Amino acid sequence: MKQAIALAAVQDAIAAQYPCLSIELIAQVHHIRPNDIAHVDVYGCDDTTQRRAIREQAVSLLRQLGIRVELIGGHDIYTVSPDRAALQDYADRLHLLACSEAPASVLPPFRIPSDAEVEAELAEAMPLLRRMQAAIQGSDDDD
Repeated sequence: MKQAIALAAVQDAIAAQYPCLSIELIAQVHHIRPNDIAHVDVYGCDDTTQRRAIREQAVSLLRQLGIRVELIGGHDIYTVSPDRAALQDYADRLHLLACSEAPASVLPPFRIPSDAEVEAELAEAMPLLRRMQAAIQGSDDDD
């Protein structure tokens, strides 16, 4: 989710610099590093040199926002599109907080999950973790 919001902000910033182009950014994210970005694809620009420059700028801006961008060979990825709705929601909340009369309750309260919620999440994740452990042990046996 964090990458989708950052990607939307970066796409808006870059699109403002290239108003004659319909720039769209799509991020590829490794399953093993869901908080990072593996690669950024640039659409809406046919010129290779300009597209590469836009990609470099996007990567630089993402890094400035605290998003790690690193491609790791041999790992599966999934795509993430910019989440403009979430970006607008955060912008609206920040605007309300910046107003002198804005209540502090604009942001959602922090909530600690109940034991039952934690147990349910663990029960859902355990089969995947066991498969991953078996795969790792299997790859160690191959060495």
